[in-house]
Amino acid sequence: MHIQPNYSRARQLEAQLSEHRPGELLVRLQPGAGFSEGIVDRLGGEVLHRFRFSNPTMAPSGEMVQLRLPEGMSTAEGLLQLQDDPSVVYVTPNHIYHLDEVKLTSSPNDLDKKLWGMKAIHAPEAWAIQHGSPSGPIVAVLDTGVDLNHPDLKANLWTNPREIAGNGLDDDGNGIIDDIHGYYPKMNNGDVQDGHKHGTHTFGTIGAVGNNGLGVTGVNWEGQIMAIKIFDDQGRTDAAMVAKGLEYATNHGARITSNSWGGTVYNPAIEDAFRLSPALHIAAAGNSHINNDLKPHYPSNLDLPNMISVAASDGQDRRASFSNYGLNTVDMAAPGVDIYSTVPGGQYALNSGTSMAAPHVSGVAALIANSHPYASNEDIKNRLLFSTDKVEALKGVVSTGGRLNAASALENDNAAPNAPANLTLKSASSRGVVLQWTAPGDDGNQGKAAQYEVRYSDTPISNDQAFEKATRVAANAPSKAGQKEEMRIDIRPMESDRNLHFAVKAYDNVGNGSPMSSLQGKVPAAKVVFADGGPSSWQKDGSWGQVQMPEGGTAWADSPNGNYESNQTNSLTSKPFSLKGVKNTTLVFDARTELEEARDGMWLQVSKDGSNWSPVGSLTGTHPWESHTVDLSKFDGKSGLQFRFSLVTDNTGDLDGIYLRNIAIVGDPS
Repeated sequence: MHIQPNYSRARQLEAQLSEHRPGELLVRLQPGAGFSEGIVDRLGGEVLHRFRFSNPTMAPSGEMVQLRLPEGMSTAEGLLQLQDDPSVVYVTPNHIYHLDEVKLTSSPNDLDKKLWGMKAIHAPEAWAIQHGSPSGPIVAVLDTGVDLNHPDLKANLWTNPREIAGNGLDDDGNGIIDDIHGYYPKMNNGDVQDGHKHGTHTFGTIGAVGNNGLGVTGVNWEGQIMAIKIFDDQGRTDAAMVAKGLEYATNHGARITSNSWGGTVYNPAIEDAFRLSPALHIAAAGNSHINNDLKPHYPSNLDLPNMISVAASDGQDRRASFSNYGLNTVDMAAPGVDIYSTVPGGQYALNSGTSMAAPHVSGVAALIANSHPYASNEDIKNRLLFSTDKVEALKGVVSTGGRLNAASALENDNAAPNAPANLTLKSASSRGVVLQWTAPGDDGNQGKAAQYEVRYSDTPISNDQAFEKATRVAANAPSKAGQKEEMRIDIRPMESDRNLHFAVKAYDNVGNGSPMSSLQGKVPAAKVVFADGGPSSWQKDGSWGQVQMPEGGTAWADSPNGNYESNQTNSLTSKPFSLKGVKNTTLVFDARTELEEARDGMWLQVSKDGSNWSPVGSLTGTHPWESHTVDLSKFDGKSGLQFRFSLVTDNTGDLDGIYLRNIAIVGDPS
């Protein structure tokens, strides 16, 4: 018996759905529930595909299927009928995704001089240790397919050992005829020929044949690369094709997957497919020059232990202008500007994008798996992340603050650094503390460690679990063993004294971690000079106003009724205040911004007379809620001061703008 849908509600929901295949759903059932028990009969639909992952963790998690709704039933109507069913874990549209492209125009004997990225990641030094193997780990490339006849790729294509080419039969009984080098889920066949070129380009960076005197060489220049053609020749795919591609890769032994694609729409079936795969997944962070901490990009933002997110760097080791970033959600950077690689027709071309950065990491992951065949995903991931070259321009941009280093990732090293010694609190003020310690080495107290991890908390950091829960701060690069290290940690000033707990660990380039060093220290109270007291504390110029935030509380917004306008300047200006009797004065506030990067910005300015304004800071780009501190100590002792937040926009673009809260000026009593 069919349930009568709420057509009005369905029409409203349909209008809100992201792009999807009409009349198709992806459904996950509770363990033990089956479609034979009534759901299909009730909807009158058809099961297009039952996902069967070889990973045994799939069995207790419940069945996952692709469902076609009956003719005349909209996607929204199907969602409404199933979303509250107790036997359903989730039901989601079959979302559509598009390629996100940016197009700019002991070494093997085909290391072309245009392959600057290989030299940047120290690939020639890595190849002296490992360059791959014909029987090495399978790397599955989920993309637009591959040029099967490219002379620089043919020898490294994975071949299905249980399938006979060209006989028109399903020799291995997997339901797919002639899947010799991979799988095309849209047509459910093995025709993975690239009619686009994006996939062939990523293939070349991972595994173009090395030392053959042709064109280019890949990072892992001898190996097995599987083609999973999840995108058609127009660069479109959907959630079902992604999940089917991952299902095939899992069931045919892929050790690593390379994913140079993504979008802003989350789909739980795609997350399930990645989670249920035993492979390590490398994913491009995206090309929209936005902060993924605020606006997630999938699959790179999936919070999975077997996922690595990759930003693009340029020839100067800076974040590429187009690359997404995120201190908490993007792991590392790799070369992604003007990358020379293979394209269909036996040709070569330059392309740019995080799509070009991720394959560099995928190739190094394969080299590590070749050298360490029993390495776990965690082992390989640690080697990739901890071995990065720390770059000042990437500090705070990606979580490691570094760019891929292939040679360092391959080092044979089982000795961990010693614990940082003599950890002490050198000084403390209301604005923060300065920690000191003695640097350990790469091996015990020999050499130089690769990375520090520094955290603090209001509660004791007595074990690894407490360490992981504490607040992490961007740390300096280590010095040589035995040298004194000094690091300042800025902490938001408070009106009362606080006892904080600090901890430091050191890691070597392959992820071996030291024991933890910790201490407790007192951070003195600050004197509040100015605090946001609502409208009476401010002078408003333009559309500034207070808004209720979804997470609770209020915030000041430059455009409380929508997006900001082009070609405007407006400001939120404090009433006058005095800094008599205080020193080390600091402006503190929390901000969330969505501004057109490098075009629109918020200026922080201070005036002594209300007419002449001195800049003391600025914000631009897209960022989640973050705490900010601005040093105003040069104004200590002065009175009649004002500060303002001023939004300046150009003639293009209109975005959500600025949100401000917890605004105060504090200092230490003089």
